[in-house]
Amino acid sequence: MFKSKTTLTTIVGESSIISGDINSKSSIRIEGIIHGNVNAKGGILITETGEVYGDITSDSGNIAVHGIHVGNIKCKALAISKTGNVKGFIDIDSINVENGAIVNSSIKMEMEEPKIKK
Repeated sequence: MFKSKTTLTTIVGESSIISGDINSKSSIRIEGIIHGNVNAKGGILITETGEVYGDITSDSGNIAVHGIHVGNIKCKALAISKTGNVKGFIDIDSINVENGAIVNSSIKMEMEEPKIKK
């Protein structure tokens, strides 16, 4: 059914409220509420009904926020949809923010140093 264990997705259902940290070796889809930090080897998706109050980190994947996130974010690429509401420090390589999104954050983007042509 699945090619490997890393393709499995952890789902926090809409009716779920979790207090505590979550660590996953795969991706996570959050439809409910989490009061705690979330760390995933894969991507993290916070749906329109999802809320996370804590830091979120994606080691090798992307993070998409369609719901509410209050806390720090660290990932390679972040997408915030028009329904997204983000507050906290963001440490990323790239970002995409749709018109209508609410972002009250400081952003740090790491970029490669430009090569000087001689």
